[in-house]
Amino acid sequence: FTSGASISAVARETWSGTHYGTELGFNVTKTGETSLTEALIISKNAQVLMNAGNVGIGTTTADELLHLVSSTSLKPVLKLENTNDNNLNAQIHLVKNPATGGAEADDDYLGQVDFKGLNDVDASPVTFGRLQCQAKDVSDGTEDGRVFIASMNAGTLEETLNVVSGKVGIGTTAPEANLEIEGASAGLLFQLGAESGVNCGYMGFEHEGSHIGFIGGGAGLGAPANDDFVIRVETSTDMHFLRGTTEAMVLKGEGDILSKFGL
Repeated sequence: FTSGASISAVARETWSGTHYGTELGFNVTKTGETSLTEALIISKNAQVLMNAGNVGIGTTTADELLHLVSSTSLKPVLKLENTNDNNLNAQIHLVKNPATGGAEADDDYLGQVDFKGLNDVDASPVTFGRLQCQAKDVSDGTEDGRVFIASMNAGTLEETLNVVSGKVGIGTTAPEANLEIEGASAGLLFQLGAESGVNCGYMGFEHEGSHIGFIGGGAGLGAPANDDFVIRVETSTDMHFLRGTTEAMVLKGEGDILSKFGL
């Protein structure tokens, strides 16, 4: 055939008394063409392969390699199920493998998941959120990566939460501490709170597994009232007040106050 469609069976190895490797091909003619294209193959290894075109489930106009469509609420669902009895799980791999061979380059992006929908004007989907990974350093043995979550803010997709080489950045793509928070302008950057209870939220500080102090509020930290602000150190801990590296005052664990003024 030179047009239309066909199903073909092709021997993929020399047949013998024990080997009969055969491939089954489904051939179609693309729009605007006159020759057949082998679109779907069932290989001699019992694999189903798409050689050309897209796969549509629930649609006849698939515009990606795999396109799932449903008009049912909370559908379609892509389900990967592992039935082993061990503690290991199913996986999704997003792999970037240069066709020319060799390594990725520093700062190459490796994969992303986009969350899209229509705004009140555009007919094309807008990206409202994104999960993406970047190879920051591809040096063997010292590789570094960045995974970030981006969300739409006033029409701009902002990379708000970044996990970079073991550090977490909020508002920064290059955190220098285990947790760094940056704002685009002066204002409230960090807030702790509680809807109810004896604390309005607090931070604890540890050394070698033991708490040495807290900053927060509420009767749960020893304040008279739940809306009182508290800076609390444990009885075995000294609190030091410094200007630069110069010690100005010390609140001793026993309750004494020492200062450069001799009080």
